[in-house]
Amino acid sequence: MQHSKERQAIGIALAKKRGVYTGRRLGTTKATPARARALRKQKLTIPEIAQALGVKQRTVYNYLSSG
Repeated sequence: MQHSKERQAIGIALAKKRGVYTGRRLGTTKATPARARALRKQKLTIPEIAQALGVKQRTVYNYLSSG
C-alpha cells in the first residue's frame, strides 16, 4: 500500500508526462516578501508579521531571507 505523498508524486509525474501538469500558478502566494520586510523594518516580531500577513512564521522567515 502506498502512502499519499507517494501516490501524489506518481500522479504528478503522470500528469507531467501527458503535458497536463503545469505546476503552481504565478501569484498564488498569500502575501509578498516586500510587505514582510516593510513590517520587519517597523520592528514587528516574526509572529506579529505572520499574523498580519495570514501566513505561517516559517513563511515569514523565508520571505525575509529571500531579500
